[in-house]
Amino acid sequence: MKKKFSYKRYVKRIYLYVTRMLEKGEPLINIRKGLRRIVNSYEGLNRNERYALFNSAYNGARQGKHGIENLTSRKVYDSILHTARNVKSNLNLKRNKMKLFDTLKDSSNSIIFYCCSWHTHPAEGHKDYQGKIYVDRYWRQKTPQRMHYSVSSYIRNHGTITVQDAMEGPIWLLTRPYCKHYFIPIQTEEVLTNSANKIAREYAYRPETPYTVKDYYLLRNEVFRSASERVDDYTVKEAFIKKIRRSV
Repeated sequence: MKKKFSYKRYVKRIYLYVTRMLEKGEPLINIRKGLRRIVNSYEGLNRNERYALFNSAYNGARQGKHGIENLTSRKVYDSILHTARNVKSNLNLKRNKMKLFDTLKDSSNSIIFYCCSWHTHPAEGHKDYQGKIYVDRYWRQKTPQRMHYSVSSYIRNHGTITVQDAMEGPIWLLTRPYCKHYFIPIQTEEVLTNSANKIAREYAYRPETPYTVKDYYLLRNEVFRSASERVDDYTVKEAFIKKIRRSV
């Protein structure tokens, strides 16, 4: 059974594996095969994501072949870490899209309005579509008859585009490769009784929690401490230990 991808567990796993293999003097060809097995053990990864993970890990192993202490360099560690974080972000986006598709297909679901997320530097052509309200194409089937007039009036007065039209050409919101937008479900009453700008401020402009310096060093300390326990060479062990921050 394939594993669920966790960027923290992945980075730790890669460092423990590469450190152990280098300590044993294994040739790069064997390490290469092992890294491919690790990368392929995770579910939901596409070809580009698997290649990115493998490439950063293998480049780190190549550097470590010239001296295991090279694994402690910021360049090697950051490459493996940032690649893993990017893959985790991509997986989150894919899960959000699948959740949306399932919600739209569910005829018993009462959500008909969605707010598109907002972020800086959107894909070309998407700037004017982020932070806006969209409606399910099949809103009539999901809305009580008594609310049809109110919803219909809102759609007409605001020129509201359907979610399905936004995801299709020529807009391709969410469905364009590497698009980072996602739709946030909003209760009908909230949409009808508040301005679109107010809803956008409350829901669309929620940036993902950024990684902090503390996050960075807490994980690196854990990874390097675990790696140091896997080597017998005192010099290499010290190289890892010296990079562990005493406070974060």
